[in-house]
Amino acid sequence: LKHYRLRHAFTNLGPNEEACIRNLRVRTLALQLVYVVHGSTGSALGLCNNFLEHTEALHRYLTEEKLSGDSFLEAVFDELSQVEEPRPGAVARILKPLLLSHPVPALQAINNPEQVRMCSAEILEPQSDSEVIHKLSSGLVVGVALDAEVHHIPDPSTLRIRVAYPDHSTHLVVPPRAHLRNVGPGNYRLLTNLLVHAQVWSEACHVGISLVLDLSDQEVLATRRHSTAKTDDSATTIQLGEPVKVLVWPKAIKKGI
Repeated sequence: LKHYRLRHAFTNLGPNEEACIRNLRVRTLALQLVYVVHGSTGSALGLCNNFLEHTEALHRYLTEEKLSGDSFLEAVFDELSQVEEPRPGAVARILKPLLLSHPVPALQAINNPEQVRMCSAEILEPQSDSEVIHKLSSGLVVGVALDAEVHHIPDPSTLRIRVAYPDHSTHLVVPPRAHLRNVGPGNYRLLTNLLVHAQVWSEACHVGISLVLDLSDQEVLATRRHSTAKTDDSATTIQLGEPVKVLVWPKAIKKGI
């Protein structure tokens, strides 16, 4: 899902850059489809449908923006328009020679590099080197004060707080909109109280806290719909900065006599 990271981790990209990234995604899916059809025993139907969806979406985008595709895309558009039933085997037979005869072109220079910004975030509180211990009763929750600066995100509704627990489970928490204050174009200050639980362990352990962008948009959902592999949230999120670790110490509930 590097394609999604390229599209969503940077702001102020122009139509040409957007088309270039989508082109790279279509090529990647084409290569995956050829590999699965010719070198794997797995089903290629979902991957084929995903490739066709992205190809059609790119064709519409190029038409709307009045842009032209490279020689590979033009050949793909032309060949697919002549296929009555685009089954995985038939599509792979079309793509294999096209991939071999049309190498990936060099990336074009960005038209407005001074305006392109990369999304980022810095957690001010809590700090990883803090000696604060967050105590709670087993099975309950404890509040952790979170203060963070977020920069250059085009859509604040995609912001999530990622909590990584010692048992390797992760939770994505949607911060309350009222706790996110706009301090400039694309820049925000997050002041909230994060609830952390301790359900399956009884010793003092570190819990990781980070800020991410959630990429569970329509395209990613389409990818998941056509995939049989299980994925964790790291496949659909962009890490905005280094996580911080807080020490959580669950205490057993004392039973009365």
